[in-house]
Amino acid sequence: MVDNRVRQPGTPSTGGRKHHADFAAVRGAIGYDIAPVNGLILGVEAGAGTAGRTFGQASLRGGRYGFNPALAYDATARIGIAPVSNLMFYGRAGYRWMRNQREITGQTMGNDTTKRTDRGFTYGAGIEYALSERFSLRAEFNRTNFDRNLTQNRVAAGASLRF
Repeated sequence: MVDNRVRQPGTPSTGGRKHHADFAAVRGAIGYDIAPVNGLILGVEAGAGTAGRTFGQASLRGGRYGFNPALAYDATARIGIAPVSNLMFYGRAGYRWMRNQREITGQTMGNDTTKRTDRGFTYGAGIEYALSERFSLRAEFNRTNFDRNLTQNRVAAGASLRF
């Protein structure tokens, strides 16, 4: 589930129109964890996946405003505490990039399409449960504060396969 909040270009920084979009996303990641002491896990992870769903709304300048997220990439570090051997609670922080396209159509001043990559700090927390030495399930919440007043909240569930 994702919560995309977008302030339209040209609106004041306070009180701008916002939109919430929920969707199912796909993300793949590769990472590495170490356990320097019993019960503490440190790791790094790089991932890529879908960034959101397209939405549209009436533009404040007339016509229609559309936002179409494409792919997102991230690089994060995580620190976890394992109170028992197969359960870990962790925090995550890093950086995220999101490709997207913004369109304003139907205006008297003409149409505008902009493709760009938004960047921002991402952070979150999660829980991971190991079913075996090589396979685990996890759930987490992440928040990313992108530039240009775009904020994304993501609740994710997934599985990890270790080599």
